[in-house]
Amino acid sequence: MNTSRRSLLKCGTLSTVGLMFARNGFALTKLKVTGEVLDKRDSPISSVLVTLYRDEQKIDEVTTGPDGKYSVSFEQGEPLKTVRYERTGYVVGVVSDICGRRDHTISKTLYSEGDRQNLLEGLSSLSALERVFYLDLANKVSVPELRDKYGLTIKTLQTTLPGGPPSFKERYSQVARLYGLSSLVS
Repeated sequence: MNTSRRSLLKCGTLSTVGLMFARNGFALTKLKVTGEVLDKRDSPISSVLVTLYRDEQKIDEVTTGPDGKYSVSFEQGEPLKTVRYERTGYVVGVVSDICGRRDHTISKTLYSEGDRQNLLEGLSSLSALERVFYLDLANKVSVPELRDKYGLTIKTLQTTLPGGPPSFKERYSQVARLYGLSSLVS
């Protein structure tokens, strides 16, 4: 191999290595969040949109297969602030604040909009609706659009959530007000 060809190969190799360390001195390694989405009876849910966010910025999204399984890639780095699970007929679900430097396996349960929920399930649903509200607002989705998308879910929750302590009822009222559904606040 002649000297100029060897120099060219060396430059190409160094460029590739340089690109790998392009962000904060860390290699741009592809990692994955894999798992499955299930209902309360552990049956798989197909066609769930699974979206990864770093801060408020969407990284990638995939849809679950007929077996409820998914795999979505992300670059190693800062923590993933939100993994969002969404499908018509189910209350939106989220997993918050997972490490951005490791692979993850998450089996997420979604609650059907018509199913009664216990106190912890209700808190999970309300928390997910709060997080999605602020996430979408940061991504320039208007409150009327959010109300159109999630209003029926919030109204349905009014009848499927448990009675709970007064603070729980206030939490529901706060979520309803966020979405501009003051008429649901008692």
